[in-house]
Amino acid sequence: AGTNQRPPAIPDPVKNLNQLTAITTIGTAHEPAGITGASPRGSAKWDNAMNTHLMLSRRFAPLFWTQFLSAFNDNFLKNTLVFLILFTLAADQAASLVTLAGAVFMAPFLFLSALGGEIADRFDKALIARRLKLAEIGAAAVAVVGIALSSIP
Repeated sequence: AGTNQRPPAIPDPVKNLNQLTAITTIGTAHEPAGITGASPRGSAKWDNAMNTHLMLSRRFAPLFWTQFLSAFNDNFLKNTLVFLILFTLAADQAASLVTLAGAVFMAPFLFLSALGGEIADRFDKALIARRLKLAEIGAAAVAVVGIALSSIP
């Protein structure tokens, strides 16, 4: 009736903890035998990736500079409009228009972000980004011409 089966061996927690520590510790020489390459350091691919400057990488740099110049453009135009309002109108009239200028530049981000997300999911993101940047350049050119001709409403 009874068989001579032994219960399964209970794993040694200290040994398993030592192996786990050696695996998760990056850059140590204390890797147990049989577990090699546990840490990403030391491999040529990892070293080359970490030595490449992020701002010079082909994938990240265009995205970063596009976002940076877009934010700079928005803030520059908004502040230019604020200064024009302040210098041309009296202080009591300028306060509400300065607030309105901030709202005008903030409204597209609030109202069109959901639509932009849907469009970005449907179409090629690079093509959408190019077209939006061209439209932004056109809007900035119209603003510059309006400022240069002093035809601000």
